[in-house]
Amino acid sequence: MRQLSEKEREIVLVLAKDFGSLYNARSLSKHVGMSPRGALKALKSLEKFEMVKGRVFGKAILYNLSFTEHIKKLLPLLLFEEAQTKALRWVREFEGFKADALVLFGSVLRGKYYNDVDLMIVVDMKNYKAVNKQVDEKNVILVKRIHPVWQTIEDLEKNIKKPDKVVLEILKTGVVLKGHELIAEVLANIGIPWSE
Repeated sequence: MRQLSEKEREIVLVLAKDFGSLYNARSLSKHVGMSPRGALKALKSLEKFEMVKGRVFGKAILYNLSFTEHIKKLLPLLLFEEAQTKALRWVREFEGFKADALVLFGSVLRGKYYNDVDLMIVVDMKNYKAVNKQVDEKNVILVKRIHPVWQTIEDLEKNIKKPDKVVLEILKTGVVLKGHELIAEVLANIGIPWSE
């Protein structure tokens, strides 16, 4: 199998993170900055390798991610790369946190002028006190306070299944700083909007 292009990787990431939405080539093209024809070509290539599945609805072909073993192995890497390119400063800031996963979201990702540091923290309850202490310690140091959204793995899975609009928006727009494998696994286990 050949290596995916940068745009194909972006398409996989969009489809994985926004699994509740239906995308055709035109709508995806706007998210990844390419022409509708280019997006269609990329989708057809991904479909050939069974990474995406297209379904005909009227005159449109709508695509979703096929959570194959290949995608399950690729997705953590794509989430890691996204964090390294979009939020490296924050990856380093939260390096020592004992949380299972950290997802940065909100105004902090949109520019240098932000109100607070919105952070979804996925933590096992046995580590909650230690991580909460780490948040308090960071709040003393950081200019802008951390606004945590606490979730256990069970909470996260339940809120995705519900579907909880806030959690879905965090996953869609946020950047996974830590716990790439965990978030990818949760998305793979829950993020299949179409039955086979």
